Amino acid sequence: MNFKEAYADDLDVVFFNMDEFASEHTIDGKAYNVVVTRNDTEQARMSYGLMKSTLNPKEHDIVKYEQKIYIRDRDLKRKITPHATIKFDGQNYFVDDVDHVEGVYILYLVRNGV
Repeated sequence: MNFKEAYADDLDVVFFNMDEFASEHTIDGKAYNVVVTRNDTEQARMSYGLMKSTLNPKEHDIVKYEQKIYIRDRDLKRKITPHATIKFDGQNYFVDDVDHVEGVYILYLVRNGV
């Protein structure tokens, strides 16, 4: 077995294995085995100006929700590009960036809330 074959085998047997790293999530209503590696919540104080004037004056923070997910390219039947929107586990996310590395798409998703 050469390196590429061993890598492809490791993706299936280890990385996208439901008993190891992967878990089932829905993207636009369809279930996929994906790996979620980051689920940060970042609090940021609102600055005065346009953002402050457009939001409820009783709100004090903007919350930034981020997801970094890995999905096999053979599983993803449609092309997802940066600046698209998708529904991930029932929540609308903005696709901030997309990387493709050796058979795997990496989607950087962000969602803001107040």
